[in-house]
Amino acid sequence: MQRSSGFINLDFSDDRRWFPAFILESLRAGVQPNDIPAIDSPMAQGRSRGRFEHLNHILHSLLNNNPYIEGTVLLSNEGLVMASALPPHWTDAIIAELCSTLYKVGHTTASQLGHAPLTDVMVRSKHGDLLVMVINARAWLACITFPETKLGLVLLDMRHATEHLRTWLQAGDSQSLKRVP
Repeated sequence: MQRSSGFINLDFSDDRRWFPAFILESLRAGVQPNDIPAIDSPMAQGRSRGRFEHLNHILHSLLNNNPYIEGTVLLSNEGLVMASALPPHWTDAIIAELCSTLYKVGHTTASQLGHAPLTDVMVRSKHGDLLVMVINARAWLACITFPETKLGLVLLDMRHATEHLRTWLQAGDSQSLKRVP
């Protein structure tokens, strides 16, 4: 059992499910994993999600709906992880460092060439790709892909996810501003 960003990957050989960390108590109490609805099930959609759960839901939907994506991470512009959906062999800290470095090099290069603002950065290798897409001035979406990826499909899905994330993050910003006295 692996824990990553508030979600637990029980990693069954026949079923891949991600569960919120609070369900761990139910598992310890003897509830079987198959009795717990997946995040995208109709039963789980009926309850209201917090901001963190919704961000994770978007990332997991991206991961589960595109077979070429190995993992996704939502980062702040400071390189801090807000949410992630990564396989067990990747850690949030390593991916955050790689994405932050990649973005900063791309940003500097685009600025020096007079091609700013930066929208996407990509590193390709024979073992897979790392793509970083700007959501807004304060957040990025990163995807790690498998080798032999259909890059057009990944970019299309990433753009769709960034639109959802941009809308959600802007709504969250306006809500937090309303709470400030």
